[in-house]
Amino acid sequence: EVLGVKRIWGPSGSYSFKNLAENVALPAQTLPLHSQTKYAKVKTRLTGHGHNSNDGNYPHCCEWRDNTHSLSVNGQTPLEWHIWRANACAENPVQPQGGTWPGAREGWCPGDVVPDFDFDISNKLSGSSVTLDYNISPVPTNNLGMGNGNYVVAMHLIQYGAARYKTDAEVYDVISPNNTEYYSKRGVVCREPIVVFRNAGEQTLTAVKIKYGTAGGDRAVYQWRGSLAFGQTAEVTLPLKDAWIFSGSGDLKFEVSLYDPNGTKDDNDENNSMWTSFTAPDRYDNKLIIEMRTNNRPEENKLVISNERKQTVHSISPTSVDANRTWRDTLDLAPGCYVLELSDAGNDGLQYWANSAAGSGAFKIWVLDQNNNLTGIKNFKSDFGRNITY
Repeated sequence: EVLGVKRIWGPSGSYSFKNLAENVALPAQTLPLHSQTKYAKVKTRLTGHGHNSNDGNYPHCCEWRDNTHSLSVNGQTPLEWHIWRANACAENPVQPQGGTWPGAREGWCPGDVVPDFDFDISNKLSGSSVTLDYNISPVPTNNLGMGNGNYVVAMHLIQYGAARYKTDAEVYDVISPNNTEYYSKRGVVCREPIVVFRNAGEQTLTAVKIKYGTAGGDRAVYQWRGSLAFGQTAEVTLPLKDAWIFSGSGDLKFEVSLYDPNGTKDDNDENNSMWTSFTAPDRYDNKLIIEMRTNNRPEENKLVISNERKQTVHSISPTSVDANRTWRDTLDLAPGCYVLELSDAGNDGLQYWANSAAGSGAFKIWVLDQNNNLTGIKNFKSDFGRNITY
């Protein structure tokens, strides 16, 4: 039961890097605790903005600088974290975009959800109040202009009473397979299912059985073991059973449920299951030709085709192709479910307007019939950031 949600430093606001570093902004705050509080967490959401520095050279602050953030609870050793989005922007499901969307940023990516960082402080509480103090890396003494950059900050203290149930395992999310656009980069059908579950019960969750499969088809069971305290989540990759993707009633639903938490009955069965819609992979019955025109930096690219067991059946390494060259490979794959992954280590795809020196490349698949005649072309956008997964 949620007893209270408190904005620690008031509404979401913008603060200069200088004032944050010197503790002028967001000084230590002491907040009262509810008499029945048993658990508490601090939810943080920060994003860096601005292009400030003395010399104008990268990294500008605070959109493009990786700083260390910390939170002290009752004067104890600070909890530290980073919000730097090193590759996340180039893996953004909202792509391609205009602007500099693939670039690594401090805490956010254009068009993407700003991630929260939650900290369980239950074991740091004592008495009827709690003192929270936020800090950040100091402004570099050789580049004080960075201090004019800013952060948009929102932080909340959330207090909970005793858990309503002693034993309660909850399906929290299904990442794959899932047609939800946000998971378009991870919701790959020909891969192991990925699910997230949460311990919503008072008792530490040390074991739970996970049943999963397609609607109307066979079910597989996976025995999870670990240790989750109240409110904690676990992301689990489930074993892929033979041809599970092709079984079932064909209504393209994936279903997952939890049972036997800690070897006993779940006290709350209303949150034990979840289903998602997914689309079957494209089907090709004959040979395919993959074609790629490299840009000026082929060493950044790698192509891997793997089966449902993650066994590589075809690959092109960066050292095997030349710059500004078109190459074609014919694929004659055995029946199965395959994933094609084209990656770019520079996070700028085969083409990116802000990096004209890299040149421009292209990637496509030629679809053939049984007589090897061309019947179609599958094109991919060159401005793909870090990877294409198909």
